[in-house]
Amino acid sequence: MTGLLVLALAVTRFREGGRACQIGWTLLGFYLLAVSAVVFFPLPLPENWPANLNWEDTIQSVKQINLTPFYYGSMAYETSLRTVYRDITANILLTIPFGFGGRFLKFLGGRRLILGALGAGLTLEGIQLLLKLILGVSLHSVDINDVLFNALGVMTGGGLYRVAEGIFHRVREGD
Repeated sequence: MTGLLVLALAVTRFREGGRACQIGWTLLGFYLLAVSAVVFFPLPLPENWPANLNWEDTIQSVKQINLTPFYYGSMAYETSLRTVYRDITANILLTIPFGFGGRFLKFLGGRRLILGALGAGLTLEGIQLLLKLILGVSLHSVDINDVLFNALGVMTGGGLYRVAEGIFHRVREGD
């Protein structure tokens, strides 16, 4: 839904920003659609929904939330360390384009990059928690580590944009 909204904004509001701005907003919209597809879907709806919702299961779902940074609990023992590293890498890579695009489109500059980074991670995990509580099931876990590594990805994307911008300006000055 957010991706479609960004696409609509790209077509209507940002005409005055020039072709590069329109392309940037359009790409950001497609990126947000792709992130939604990866992070939130599929949505398994139990056959007995909403009868499957009860206080005991809701409390159990809330207890499963990991709020301890850099703690992987039994995950590190039940699965290989490779799986933990893959999860970390995937969370970082998932949000690098958001940081890069946010800097390019000038809505994530300076201090807003840090707030946007935390906001991106909190939004992704918050929606997953909401879906888990509303549907009573989830294929994804809600974890503070995902928030932190999503934020790191946004920051990395913003840093990569700064590097690319510096290289671009040096190349232009050399011409």
